[in-house]
Amino acid sequence: MMTLLTLLLTGIRLFKTYKKIQSWFRLPINQVFNFLLGTLVGALVALLLAPKSGEELRDELRLRPERKMSRLDIEIQQGVQKIKDDAHKLQENLNQTQSETIDSDNSPDDLTRIKGIGPKVSALLGSNGISTFSQLASADVGWMKDLLDGSGYGFIDPSTWGEQAQLASQGKWGELENRQNEL
Repeated sequence: MMTLLTLLLTGIRLFKTYKKIQSWFRLPINQVFNFLLGTLVGALVALLLAPKSGEELRDELRLRPERKMSRLDIEIQQGVQKIKDDAHKLQENLNQTQSETIDSDNSPDDLTRIKGIGPKVSALLGSNGISTFSQLASADVGWMKDLLDGSGYGFIDPSTWGEQAQLASQGKWGELENRQNEL
């Protein structure tokens, strides 16, 4: 009788345990079922409403980088061509400016407008490559002293000629006159 009673008690315990286990799994099983059902419905809707087939979409995705690269190549070529055109225009402008500068540098200035330079010293400077105010402004004072000493004009001081020539080359005649009055 004891075994029957033990068996009955064990059965009741198992039944209670089963009910507890069943209650534990009831909620998650419903949630899993709902999740699977939602996934299936979503997949069906996506298939029905998709604008392209999977193969078309894969082809488009595969070709998209190639199209972008070809567009970038075209833009790069256009940019390079624009840079070449701009460089050509700049080179033309530079050549024109250089020729104008050379033309203006080649035309001799009246160096006798500089205080201390007379016609003979002007001719001496011209025969030694200095015929413009710009050239005189950049000439070395020591070199000019040596040139004057060697030509018998050692008594002339060329130390202010560069400053005067700089003002003359910039067309600042009023300032040049004021400076010459100070000398």
